[in-house]
Amino acid sequence: MTSTDRVLDNDFHRSAASGQDAETASFAVRAEEIQTQPKADDYPFIPESDQNQGNQVILQPTSKSFSTISVEKSKENDADKETDLAGFRIRRIMRWVGYGLFILYCVDVGYILYPPEFTNIVWEYQAMGDLVRLVPTLAISFILIFYGETADRKKIERWVLFVLSWATVLIAVIHLLMVPLALVNAARISVQNNEQISTQVNQQKQQLEATQEQLERATTEELASLIPVPDTQGNLPNAPKNPEEAKVQVITRLGEARQAADTQAENARENLRDNLLKNTVKIVVEAFIGAVILIYTWALTRWARRRKSYGRNAETLAISKQGKRLRKNGKANKSSRLRRSV
Repeated sequence: MTSTDRVLDNDFHRSAASGQDAETASFAVRAEEIQTQPKADDYPFIPESDQNQGNQVILQPTSKSFSTISVEKSKENDADKETDLAGFRIRRIMRWVGYGLFILYCVDVGYILYPPEFTNIVWEYQAMGDLVRLVPTLAISFILIFYGETADRKKIERWVLFVLSWATVLIAVIHLLMVPLALVNAARISVQNNEQISTQVNQQKQQLEATQEQLERATTEELASLIPVPDTQGNLPNAPKNPEEAKVQVITRLGEARQAADTQAENARENLRDNLLKNTVKIVVEAFIGAVILIYTWALTRWARRRKSYGRNAETLAISKQGKRLRKNGKANKSSRLRRSV
């Protein structure tokens, strides 16, 4: 390389360096200008106009001072704390009311089932009718107890909720078993009622037949005693004139009594059948709906049967995992840098 070439090469490098210095200086000036400009995060701005001037929006600071903003933020924080405290109190009240209703439900169940008579179909039928009437109380108690899920729960309360969650499905199964049991008991009670009515009618007919047999074997003097005696005024309406007429009149009344007994028995059967049908439908429907409500409650209270539900939520776990991953990557990068430096 000649001396002329060396001079040209040095001039070229000087010009390039001067160009880089000028460009670096211009970037530094622009950075200082950007840093000196107010940021939107420092204090709030509002747009002065909606028109863009060279892709730049003119912003103007509001009249609120930093002290005013801090006071407003503190008031908002105080309001949030008061809201949280009110929510905590409401949850506590609702849960205690729920526990109270559940205890009352248990007391009523004990009163209904004691003393037990499981071999008596009438007692079983009445007990089922009384139990299904308590379904609204039980449902409301569970709603209040499980309100708020895992928020503000003590450790002992977690075990209580675990037991109550499984109790819902147990009570639901019992109510489902009431449906066929109520139908079977209703059929057996209907047969029993018919037998009782038939027995009473047969007893009445036997008494009437015994009276008629005595009348057939009665003598003339005994038949004459059947003729009524006139009253003080001498009135004797529809009185038989002789013993034979008295006998015929008594036999006619005995036949009317038999027909009346059959009619009364049929009316009693119809009334008992209608009442039994209405009560059975009521018990079956209420037991089935109660079972559905309790099963749905059991499905929604899955969190009460899971131990992880009382820990951190999914978002917190995801953030912690991401933080661990970043720390692990940072340590790996740091160790690689140390190796390179060595």
